[in-house]
Amino acid sequence: MPEYSGANAVGTWITATGTTTLTGNQRSIDYTPSVDLYEATAGSDAAKTYIAGVKSGQLSMTLLSQTGGTALMAELAEGKVGTINNLALGTTANEPTMTFPAISQGVTRAAPYADLVTLNVSWQQNGSRTDA
Repeated sequence: MPEYSGANAVGTWITATGTTTLTGNQRSIDYTPSVDLYEATAGSDAAKTYIAGVKSGQLSMTLLSQTGGTALMAELAEGKVGTINNLALGTTANEPTMTFPAISQGVTRAAPYADLVTLNVSWQQNGSRTDA
């Protein structure tokens, strides 16, 4: 499989108030899966052992801030519930996609003196992830 760039990635955030396209001005999209681990060490065990529990994940994006972006900020507000769709290679047929229900953790902003203003937003996975 050939390598590819994240420049063509497409992300959408679907909520009760509409669908927001999150790409076109993205710098990065990062998904981090996780699983709860339950310690099962007992008795004369010489090393810790674990049992895998429930799965979860978090998606974060860094976007270039745009002027007049109040509608975007409202859609990304902390506590907003919706569905994340992430198409790593854009809308090309038969390429990997990931979809999951999520809760927005809100937006942080970075406004450096001599660089572009960025928005950093993250979502907590809120149910099962579908990979296609």
